[in-house]
Amino acid sequence: PNMLIIKQAKDELEEQAANDSNMSLPSQRKEAQEELHDDPASTKIWRLLTNKTFVLTAAGYSLQTFVTGTFAVEAITYLQKVYGWNSTKAGTTFGIITFISGVAGSVVGGLVLDKLKARLPHDSPPYMYCRPALYLLVFLSFASFPFAFIVVIWNTVPVFIIGAALTEFFIFASAGPVNNVILWCVLYEDRPLAAALNTLAIHALGDACAPLAVGAIIDSQTNGGKSDSYAYNFAFGIAVFWLIFSGLAFIGGVCSTSWLERWMVRNGQTRRKTSLLINDPSH
Repeated sequence: PNMLIIKQAKDELEEQAANDSNMSLPSQRKEAQEELHDDPASTKIWRLLTNKTFVLTAAGYSLQTFVTGTFAVEAITYLQKVYGWNSTKAGTTFGIITFISGVAGSVVGGLVLDKLKARLPHDSPPYMYCRPALYLLVFLSFASFPFAFIVVIWNTVPVFIIGAALTEFFIFASAGPVNNVILWCVLYEDRPLAAALNTLAIHALGDACAPLAVGAIIDSQTNGGKSDSYAYNFAFGIAVFWLIFSGLAFIGGVCSTSWLERWMVRNGQTRRKTSLLINDPSH
């Protein structure tokens, strides 16, 4: 009899568990459908284009990329025309400068950003990190300008090497902070599209436009009877002023962070940081 009672109880428990499982399936399906819900691309694009911090940060980085695009495309010819170097010497020298400054700048920029983040409470929502990162970007843009400008007004080899190295150091140091701001200032579900639009902007408005604009300036000067050396210095002198405009755009980004904080709260993005993974929903 005891065995029959135990078997009957076991059968009842299994039947109840099966019923509970069947009853929970609709709710589970509903929750899964809600998790899979995503806004249309047009809604996301509009949300990004009306995000002041995102637009100003992307604009500042595009202006900065205009300068790096100018250096990348025209620097070798610049060294040949202004300093009379052959292509091998010019390419080797500029390549070494770019490699050393790029690696050092990228590492230092990331380390400084970590120090600035550490000043905020550990459980701060990610958008709170935008303000210190944008302050860093303002400093880096304005710090790079004088070294870039002195290269084109004082044509000596030591000045070029030191000036170009420091200019590229500060520009590359901006890479980590700017890419983090692009992700921190948008909704979690908009991050992939935000990164893609930022990449499109910096190439379309930055290094794709730079050769066209700088080349047109050089041609206008040489066609007007100016020497190649003068034409290249004049064109580069105009191009490096985009670093000033970049700094101004980042200042605008700093000013927009108060709006960003209110906007994030309205959109429910107040979850605290629980992971260091850059794509974690809570980060």
